[in-house]
Amino acid sequence: MQFTRCASCNNSIPVNDSLAVDGATYCESCLKTNFPDEASLKNRQITKEFDPTICVRCQNDNGEMPHQKLGEYPMCRNCLSKHTSTILPRWVKAFFIGVLLLVLVSFIWNLRFIRGYYLAQKIDQIVAEGDFDAASESLTMLAENVPEVREFRSLAAYYTGISLLGQNKSQEALESFRKCSALGMESDVDFFITQAEIGVAADNKDFRTFVVAARKMLLYDTTATSYAQVASAYSCLYGVERKDSLADLSREYLMKARLKNDTSHAFRYYASMIEYRLATGNPISREEYMKLFPITADQD
Repeated sequence: MQFTRCASCNNSIPVNDSLAVDGATYCESCLKTNFPDEASLKNRQITKEFDPTICVRCQNDNGEMPHQKLGEYPMCRNCLSKHTSTILPRWVKAFFIGVLLLVLVSFIWNLRFIRGYYLAQKIDQIVAEGDFDAASESLTMLAENVPEVREFRSLAAYYTGISLLGQNKSQEALESFRKCSALGMESDVDFFITQAEIGVAADNKDFRTFVVAARKMLLYDTTATSYAQVASAYSCLYGVERKDSLADLSREYLMKARLKNDTSHAFRYYASMIEYRLATGNPISREEYMKLFPITADQD
């Protein structure tokens, strides 16, 4: 855990519990004392520090080393393994073992199954390394070699969608995920479809749809990031409609997100953007916010 000092009381506090206003760092108590309401924060530069070493799902602290990412989400090895340990269903691998026995009788005819078997073994490692573009390409080749297993084409679309999400191409990602009907619940397709819907709504500035999709995400995921997405949606809608009830809902969900104790840089930067929208009434996009408050090397 990293610590910093409050500019007002000079106490040492965890970085995760601090907020910077115009370059000065404050603890929660001093922040409320110096800035008692939203008006006092208007036109001020509000930033937050982030810890890049915390898993978004289990809050695992990795010391000084950053976690790997699933798309845009940092995850520890244990959480990442939940997505990679069941890349291919067991029955698929058993299918290839049985096929290899048949190959002994008809080697030439079944050569494509041999290629498919070795591709299947390689795919697990590719996905574990987080190379979703390569995973999609390999699964496409696998589908061409073994068209009898339609799940392979769905898996190719699945990892293409994850890669596109990481590139903030939400509309294209959504189209890919909708081709994954052959996959089961273990693939989290519904989770990623909803995440893509959130991105599409935000990109189109359709903030009411953004709210609906973000609330729907809580059916699949209750991490700090998902609660913060609801807060983000309400903060954008508040910027357009200027209803205090929308600002209150945004703060309510942001508080729920913070109760999850997510100390990652990504979450804290996201939270600071939501607070900026509420303080200014400007439904600023993430790209616009990053231009105003760039992520420094130690925050990435």
